[in-house]
Amino acid sequence: MKTRHLIIILAALFAAGILFWPTLYRYDKTTAGDLSVPIRMNRLTGYTEYFYGGKWVPEKGRKEHKPTEVLPPDQQARITGNASLSFGSFSGKIHNGSDWTVTGLTFRVVAKEKDGSVRWDRNFKESINVDPLTTASFSVSVTGDEGCASHEWSIHEALGYKDQ
Repeated sequence: MKTRHLIIILAALFAAGILFWPTLYRYDKTTAGDLSVPIRMNRLTGYTEYFYGGKWVPEKGRKEHKPTEVLPPDQQARITGNASLSFGSFSGKIHNGSDWTVTGLTFRVVAKEKDGSVRWDRNFKESINVDPLTTASFSVSVTGDEGCASHEWSIHEALGYKDQ
């Protein structure tokens, strides 16, 4: 009976993953009175536009899209945080102590058994927008974390841009 429930849960998670796989843009709408306007936000950069007059118009006060690159090692070392692995997610908070705006992170997570052996070792990419000297939350869905005794994590790579 337990195997059947596990198969149903895994099938539901697989179907949800296919149906809700993230794209480059996150779409939403804003409403003012009777007017409803679609908006889209770039998941990597946070650049936001709204659809008006048959075209996408940049949000006022937002900077233009900036190309991202891998942060230099001395700047990446300034990105710190704390995170936990539980209930099907790896989540926590990241503090950007660098001079760069961080737009993406690759986390390396190692899940361990009670005897210290490695259950799995994976990299997870997360789109995030963290301005210099600020903190932001993140959450990444994972599988196979049930019953893990401990975990280790690190930031494998950070992407972003620096204002000139």
